[in-house]
Amino acid sequence: MHNSGSKAEKRASSEVKSDGDVENDQEAPSQRFKHLSLELIDIGLFTSQKGLEYVQNSAPYKATDPYLHFEERAKQVLQGSEKLYRLINDQVYVPLKD
Repeated sequence: MHNSGSKAEKRASSEVKSDGDVENDQEAPSQRFKHLSLELIDIGLFTSQKGLEYVQNSAPYKATDPYLHFEERAKQVLQGSEKLYRLINDQVYVPLKD
């Protein structure tokens, strides 16, 4: 009988957890989506940083970086992407929105 008592306790504790989950489920779907999005961005940033460190410590990167200047090229791509985004936003999206 002692085992059945522990099973009942487990069920009661799981019911309490599910009651807590019900309260969390009442949170607005947009807030849950926002929280999930931020968590995914955080995971992506963390894994990207780890990958970047790994690549920068590799022998091929160290051998070619003095000639190819990877960081400078990455900055150029970022700046070009920002300019393209602004161009598309200003000349295509905003006029269509109006």
